[in-house]
Amino acid sequence: METLEAAIDRVHYKALVTSTHTVHSMILIMQSTKLQYLRVMGLPLTASKFTVLVNSEPVKPVHGGTNRDDCGKDTQSVLIPLLVGLQTETANEGGTLLTSVEVNYFSTHDEPLTENSKNGTISLNPPHFDLPVSVLTTQILLPRPYRYKFAGDMGEASERLDVPAPEPFAYKKGKRVVRNDHKFTIV
Repeated sequence: METLEAAIDRVHYKALVTSTHTVHSMILIMQSTKLQYLRVMGLPLTASKFTVLVNSEPVKPVHGGTNRDDCGKDTQSVLIPLLVGLQTETANEGGTLLTSVEVNYFSTHDEPLTENSKNGTISLNPPHFDLPVSVLTTQILLPRPYRYKFAGDMGEASERLDVPAPEPFAYKKGKRVVRNDHKFTIV
């Protein structure tokens, strides 16, 4: 019998579209992970300048190779280390462990958007994973004169998020150290 090692509880994907680039932001909350890496697939080949935080600790993603998606388009993937920012006691719990992952990157458009390009298509496919996702929310921000129309089985578009975006968290807490002879005052 095959069992899941982890599941993604929440994914919030946000894309800020400019005339030449798109800024992609994603936050994931994972449950019960003992996985060492998360494979993020379906990234555009032009994706660059990755910023990744796991449990609010910076990590460096590893290039996972190029793939061909269902539409025949070449995409790339990255591997993100997950066992970061954990305390020893927390890491040993495993089953009740939550992991937050924040991923930000840039990509360029095939053709730049101009004021004269009245009817065009930009494909903004969210990345996908080998793990099941319980809740996916998306947020698309376009320049003022442009409008968007969803195609596919993502459900209906709305002006606001029905579920708030998840918040990142950290297991490591800071410690403040003062000198032994420090005199505290009462206010």
